[in-house]
Amino acid sequence: MALKIICTLLAVVFVVGYANAASSGKAITAADIPTTPTATTCKANLDAAAAAFAAAGNAITGVKQIAGASKSNYIFCMEIKDPKDTATIDLNIEPAYVGTPFSTLLTNPAYPQLPAYITAIYQAAAAMTPGGYGLATYPWDLSNIANATPADQKTSLLEKLSSGTANYVCGCGISTAPVSSTRRMLA
Repeated sequence: MALKIICTLLAVVFVVGYANAASSGKAITAADIPTTPTATTCKANLDAAAAAFAAAGNAITGVKQIAGASKSNYIFCMEIKDPKDTATIDLNIEPAYVGTPFSTLLTNPAYPQLPAYITAIYQAAAAMTPGGYGLATYPWDLSNIANATPADQKTSLLEKLSSGTANYVCGCGISTAPVSSTRRMLA
């Protein structure tokens, strides 16, 4: 029994370590946004989300999912708090993520990809100013949210929204590419 618990704990540490090691986030300027059609559409969707946020009195509840959203084309929004345990994902195509505190999401073995996703968003958000943009890259397979070692990594364009002391980041995917990591081959 003790050996089984130790093995389970080591597996969780490995998965979380792998996921966090493969994520990255940074602030960028509007001029740095890629000029691909996907990035252009994403930026337009984020600008619409920022306008909806402002129209709702700087309330994240004013931001709605884009028309025709799908697992390959959607926006997400999350709270940026320190500490992040009580922060939530406020908008996402995956309903199980919405409204659940990070402390619950990050310890749920059913969602092994979330630590890298949240880490990358937080890395970018730390360097972003309100109304500013960022990029986050993380291992991701939304078609199988229980996949602990996705073969692909997603890059999302981000925009930071603020209201007083409340901060949020909204984003959408602009590219997907194979994960290029020696750790991936060892897994």
